[in-house]
Amino acid sequence: MNANLAKAEAIFTSLNWNNVTADNILQQPLGSKEQQKIALLGLKSGKWGDYVKVGNAFQWQDYVKCNKAYLALYAIRIGVSVSRALKLAHYTYSSLLLPVIIERGENYAQNFVQQASAPTDLAVQLVDRLNLIIPENKNYIGDWALYAAVAMRGCDVVKHFSVAIHDTDVVDPFYDKIPPNIAQCQRRFIEHIHIAIALNTPATGSFSEVFRLGVTLGWLDREQAKELIFLALDIAIRPIDRKVWLDTLYDLGVTDAELCQRVPVLIPLLAMGESAIINRLAPVLIPFVDDELLIEVMTACLSSKIKSVKKLVLKIALNRKKPKNADLFMPLLNLLLDQTDESIMALTSKLITQWHLDNHTVQSHPTELQQLWQPTPPLWQLPPFELEPVSPDVLTELASELVKRNISGHDSVTERFLAVANIIAYHDPQAAKASLAGIKLRVDQLLGFLFYWRKGEEIPYHKYLSDLLKARDYIVCKNLGKIPCLLSTPSMSDLSITVDDLSQRLAIYQQLKIDALEADLFLALTRLDVSTQTSSTIEKLKKLNVAVVLQSGQKMPIDAGSLVLQYLDDPVIEPKLALNTYIEDVLSLPQSLNYFPKRIGNNGFTKILAIFPLWNDSAIPSDIDWATYYHQGFEFQQIVNRRSPFDARSAMTLLAMQRANSPYVAGNMAQAVNDAWQRGLLIPGVADVLLLERFSQVPCRIASLVSVLTDIAKQGILSVVWPILDQLIIASCKAPRLLSGTLETVDAIAEFLPEVQYAVDQGIADANQLQLLGIRMLASKEGSANAIKKAKAIVEKLPKIAPLTQDVSMQAPDDFDQVWSKPQKAKVVPEDNVSITISKPVIDQSSRFSKSLAKSLMFTLKLPNVSNQVFHIVKNDWYYDLEYEFQCEAYPALSKDQQVISNFQSRVWLHWCINKRLLVVEKTRNWQENKDGPLSSIDNLIFSKSLVTVIIGLLAQDSDTYKANFIFEKNVKKGIIDADTMRKAIMLFLDYPDLSPAKLIRLLEKKPSLLPIFCPVLIECIKFVGNLVKQGEKIPAWINRILDMSLTYASYLKEATRRGYLTELDSQWQGLADIAQAKAKSVAVNKAKQLLELLK
Repeated sequence: MNANLAKAEAIFTSLNWNNVTADNILQQPLGSKEQQKIALLGLKSGKWGDYVKVGNAFQWQDYVKCNKAYLALYAIRIGVSVSRALKLAHYTYSSLLLPVIIERGENYAQNFVQQASAPTDLAVQLVDRLNLIIPENKNYIGDWALYAAVAMRGCDVVKHFSVAIHDTDVVDPFYDKIPPNIAQCQRRFIEHIHIAIALNTPATGSFSEVFRLGVTLGWLDREQAKELIFLALDIAIRPIDRKVWLDTLYDLGVTDAELCQRVPVLIPLLAMGESAIINRLAPVLIPFVDDELLIEVMTACLSSKIKSVKKLVLKIALNRKKPKNADLFMPLLNLLLDQTDESIMALTSKLITQWHLDNHTVQSHPTELQQLWQPTPPLWQLPPFELEPVSPDVLTELASELVKRNISGHDSVTERFLAVANIIAYHDPQAAKASLAGIKLRVDQLLGFLFYWRKGEEIPYHKYLSDLLKARDYIVCKNLGKIPCLLSTPSMSDLSITVDDLSQRLAIYQQLKIDALEADLFLALTRLDVSTQTSSTIEKLKKLNVAVVLQSGQKMPIDAGSLVLQYLDDPVIEPKLALNTYIEDVLSLPQSLNYFPKRIGNNGFTKILAIFPLWNDSAIPSDIDWATYYHQGFEFQQIVNRRSPFDARSAMTLLAMQRANSPYVAGNMAQAVNDAWQRGLLIPGVADVLLLERFSQVPCRIASLVSVLTDIAKQGILSVVWPILDQLIIASCKAPRLLSGTLETVDAIAEFLPEVQYAVDQGIADANQLQLLGIRMLASKEGSANAIKKAKAIVEKLPKIAPLTQDVSMQAPDDFDQVWSKPQKAKVVPEDNVSITISKPVIDQSSRFSKSLAKSLMFTLKLPNVSNQVFHIVKNDWYYDLEYEFQCEAYPALSKDQQVISNFQSRVWLHWCINKRLLVVEKTRNWQENKDGPLSSIDNLIFSKSLVTVIIGLLAQDSDTYKANFIFEKNVKKGIIDADTMRKAIMLFLDYPDLSPAKLIRLLEKKPSLLPIFCPVLIECIKFVGNLVKQGEKIPAWINRILDMSLTYASYLKEATRRGYLTELDSQWQGLADIAQAKAKSVAVNKAKQLLELLK
């Protein structure tokens, strides 16, 4: 706490503000002019508290002890700026702020409300009471619409927004908002509506409701409302907004004639290709518009990629008379004749015949070959890192580039900026500070460090910097002007450093008698290219005696030269990053780095490449969602600044990352792929699509991936894309059912096949590129799926090869030991003798939970120590209790009551009591201290059998499967859930048809390593259905999924049997033969026969 703030607090405390209300706030004393001047000095800037480290955690420490709400009001009254008032507003209450802001005057209030951070309820009141200009920002308009919607429904606005969360009538005593009443909403309603439309306010929230209510209440003229909606439709960006506005237009009673009069405005809307818009407008416009506009309407409607929409448009056109200008439609109709969908082609042909255009039909011609299969470019020569030129102007330009990014990152630009800043600061510190005069505290932490350095202030939190890159940035910024050069500045553009450069820099340090900075040297070592060492550099290093200073100021017991020599003999080796692992799980640092603090392992994937620039797969993430976070895309250019070609995982990641579909980085990503190809970094046949997803061997989002790959192939990189497309088909054929996106993959292969055939004929591509084993596997399948039909058509165009045969002997999979790993030692889960039944919850339809809970299962627990009562467990979107507290929220009910009681006041908490050896019922969540809130401690807490069973059962419900999967896997890793636990659970679940075993095993499809855990589920389900068959009962549909999964892992199951991992009884697969011999007409019978054959 600074001295000025302490003085201000002392003055304020002496004024004795008590029982302040909106009525008396302006009568509270401010002190003398001199007191106000002193207090303002302490209140106009600075923090009123901060986080401090206590042990291993951070805790908030208040700098002021008085009432902060009153202190904030006092600060505004004595003259702090608008920007300061906005920062202090969160300390106090809107009802008290309102008269204080009004007292400061209209200009002050206007500046206050124009800021997006202003409390919206307060801003609305100020705008209304002072007749201010309405703020043109979405935060204000969005909240105004929320308040207005409640008021216009006739509800009590204050009561509505002050009711506590948990469905009670108890008002939250801490609520102090002042939302507008209905009169205030009406007063400037039309102005707000016009601004909201101009701002393109989302129609999915309260705004569209307010718009409708405004028309209903007569605040907005119906015809004027229609005009505004047409404007909103024209400027809307999101498809959902266009849909909502069109629905609103129909709600206002727009006629077909009015829509037909607006055709020129609606055509661009239709051209968006959105099914919701076309399905609504096409039946109105196509039958009635003039012939001259019909072709534009149909062209726009047929721009949709949805086949059902195209069929609808054609069917509507068939009910219209032939237009006078029908000949003009032929180019459009000819395009439809080239479609792959037979029903679209049939409807098009029918329309051509009906409109008597048969003579104008143009036969489809093969697309002209573009020679997309190009020879692989040679590997480029990696350029050196460019430091020159160095000048204050260059430093300002580099700082400007980092400011534009607004995000932290380490690439060539960042490294050059830091190196240039250091050089200028070393020779002329004032020039460096002048060049950096414009930087402020920002997201980029490096700029934040320099902000404090320029001001001559200590960098906060520096003691807690453990990350290597941040620690290097901090220590260098702290010592700007004191060191001649950075040890960690790259030698090459891939951020690597040569041994010679590092030895020369250390020689300068020794000559100037300067100590090396630990984090700077540490990063230099991890970036070191050990292959560049020579005998002469080794001799230079042996002669160096440069001390190394730790961040604490203490010196290491070993000099820098010796550390470098040790590292050259024992460098970091890139680990092999296996599926479903993080870098910190497999990274092992050598003994040569033992003298350094622990700074690696918590850096995240995108930083690993900046630390270990010579790494390949392990330095680049295998999943691609991270790409959307890099809004400027600078990381992608750094990724392709490398000296060696990409390996299987990183090559696939680079190609697939454009699925992120971020407009901010699309250009950067496309350029990165093109640069990688031109530099010889993408080698055909290397990328492996099975390594694309970090946590699954099954490719996801295949359709979007194929779309991206198609675009890449059309840039002349077909040789890289082609093998991946067939890999996708193979993966789909091996999956329990064809993966979503298989049809799009087949279409892409059909599109590029002529290009590949041409490349093979010209000797550019090898003949084995036409083997297409995936397409042949798909074509050999039975079924009527379009993907299979099209695969068969492609095979007709391929060279004949030996027929594909199924290897019935099934050798052991290469990755068997990785998939069927040794299980954790099972922990003892106590038996609680609780009986469990499972059903779908019966929900009060008037409850706000009705829709969300409809996807859940209800577990009803009967405790042996509680009579005449059961407990319902229904999980929807909150799992913290099961995830972290070893307890579960439940709702008590009478034994015969099957309806879920969603009143939070009645809920209880179930947990295992070690002392009582019972599953007990607690009325408060924190039963340790008899109060609400999370548990104080989870030491010595464990699950009992019934709650473990619930955790397993949650896998089968449809709500929030991510959390359910996470908790399940967490308990598997801890040894709480094992194969025996799963067997007991499924034997219970099979008695309750509301729980589908097919859904229970969904996780297994993506996590092969869970097969040993789920194996008893497969076995018991097959045994259960086998007994049904013997009793003459119907085969349940869910068994198909069980059999599919068993077929997928048949080779693993057979190998597990051979190794004795399955019991003798399990290895018999009881019930499988009964299903295979069943006389019922079921797909399951054939699948059972296949599985029986494979497991022999």
